[in-house]
Amino acid sequence: MSKMLNNWKIRNTILSGLFISFGLVFPMVFHMLPGAGPTWLPMQFPILLAGFFLCPKFALAVGIITPLVSSIFTGMPMAFPALPVLMLEFGLYALIISSLRNVNFFKNPIVRLITALVFGKLIVVLFAQLFAHIGPGFYAPILAFVMTQIVNGLPGMAWQIVAVPIIVVAVNAGIKRYSNGG
Repeated sequence: MSKMLNNWKIRNTILSGLFISFGLVFPMVFHMLPGAGPTWLPMQFPILLAGFFLCPKFALAVGIITPLVSSIFTGMPMAFPALPVLMLEFGLYALIISSLRNVNFFKNPIVRLITALVFGKLIVVLFAQLFAHIGPGFYAPILAFVMTQIVNGLPGMAWQIVAVPIIVVAVNAGIKRYSNGG
């Protein structure tokens, strides 16, 4: 039993590092084109995939760690207001996708992805509302960032709703084929 548990931990650790790495590299590539980062949401893409292939604990960690490490090493996202919002949002996306894996209604990757995107955004808007009670110095920049992110990121969300499920289905089919010896 412990060997199986160790294999599971090793698999999740390696995949987590891979998704975090992609979450650092994709934005650098997209930011070579003006405005492409906020429009196509490249950091979000590997984090969403992490939700499909990792257990909830590791998926949540990838969602939180990726924007933090990116901010430290590249300055993207900015420390405030973007970083705390993205850490919360991306962590929620990955956690929701991973946690709903075994719920029958959410077996379809498109349903699971859209559910995560909707609930993640709603919780982030509620998070911004919480900051209204701290003071306008916190609330206005966070709310403006969240609203701008939603509007500017619509093409990226549409791309993700199409591309992520295709990748998930293809990878799962490849895993199934490989595990059956073919």
